[in-house]
Amino acid sequence: LVLKACANDRNDAVEHKAALERAITVFDKLKRKSSDGKLLTDTCYFYMMKCIARHEADQEERHERLIQLFREAGKGGLVSADVLRIFKASVPSDEYLARVGSGRLPDSWVVNVTSGKALYTDGTRGGEGKNARRKGKSTSDWKKKQRAMDAAHIERKEKKLERKRQRKAMREA
Repeated sequence: LVLKACANDRNDAVEHKAALERAITVFDKLKRKSSDGKLLTDTCYFYMMKCIARHEADQEERHERLIQLFREAGKGGLVSADVLRIFKASVPSDEYLARVGSGRLPDSWVVNVTSGKALYTDGTRGGEGKNARRKGKSTSDWKKKQRAMDAAHIERKEKKLERKRQRKAMREA
């Protein structure tokens, strides 16, 4: 809650600096207490990145801190849709493409996300023009078609076996 309050603080420049310092202190405490990564969530990274984007006066320092936080979030599997959105809005587009790329996000970046997941670099989970379920699979209903082909193959085998039985029965009669 402290990170959220600091990120949404809209006071003057003096208050911006104080809010940023409070957020950094709280975030660092969470990182130290969280040796296994359970205390830090994707929401914590989002609000910390939002606080830096809003309150850091020095553009170069803001840029470096946001990149560092994004790297940490990626290593921890905490790149949510919000983290991706704030990162995209806060860094130049060429830097965003260099860090994130285009297409599907690595599964290791989103494995521990508890809020809205983003599976693609545009912040979405999929949809029209996206690959189905897994990377590398087309959206052409291949599994459904494969199941139908297998069922037809089994049906042909059963019919052939039935004809064989009928011919054998006719010979014996």
